Amino acid sequence: MRNLIKGQSIVEVIVAVAIFITLAASGVVSILGAFSSTRLSEEEGKATMIAAEGINAAYSIKNKNWDALVDGNYGLADTDGYWILQGQSDTTLNKYLRVVTISSVRRNLSGEIADEGSIDNDTKLITSKVSWNFSPLRDNLVEIASLVTNWQESVRTFEEEVQPSVTLTPTPQVNSCENYCQSVFYGGGNCRNKVPDCSANGEVYQPDGNLYCTTTGASRCCCTP
Repeated sequence: MRNLIKGQSIVEVIVAVAIFITLAASGVVSILGAFSSTRLSEEEGKATMIAAEGINAAYSIKNKNWDALVDGNYGLADTDGYWILQGQSDTTLNKYLRVVTISSVRRNLSGEIADEGSIDNDTKLITSKVSWNFSPLRDNLVEIASLVTNWQESVRTFEEEVQPSVTLTPTPQVNSCENYCQSVFYGGGNCRNKVPDCSANGEVYQPDGNLYCTTTGASRCCCTP
């Protein structure tokens, strides 16, 4: 009887230990899963802002020089407070690889965008892709696309050929980075020391607003979504 009781006690201990290990493993898996989901959400948010920054940079470049938007894949660089196309990609925060692609747009006889038709020289498709390595076995990608138009040329043609007497409404007075950001449909804006500071604070870099940042060191205009 004593041997039987001892045998049953050992079995009970083994079963209890097995149950404990199972429950502990389940808890660890749940915690790791929640941590992974939170991290993925944060990294996707940063990647989306970097991709949006690529679209905004393309808008800034086309506003200064439409002819600079030549079809191809590019990276971006900040030169003297202004965006330029440089190389075939760029890396942000030593993690996120961004590729800005400029493509021609075709229109059919009805003037609608289509796969076949005549190339519209005053419209470009801008695609901003951001990829990063979430884990050794998982690569992630965020992609944003937008059409940009050479509106200056359209306005010039409209004024000269259709209504020569048309006058354009002057741009409202802007005297700060915040005012500038609001004028381009952002919630607000702040002047930062460096371009990466924009992404780090959940903001989008807008080089056209740099001239309103006069504080020593803080010369980059960052807009708040």
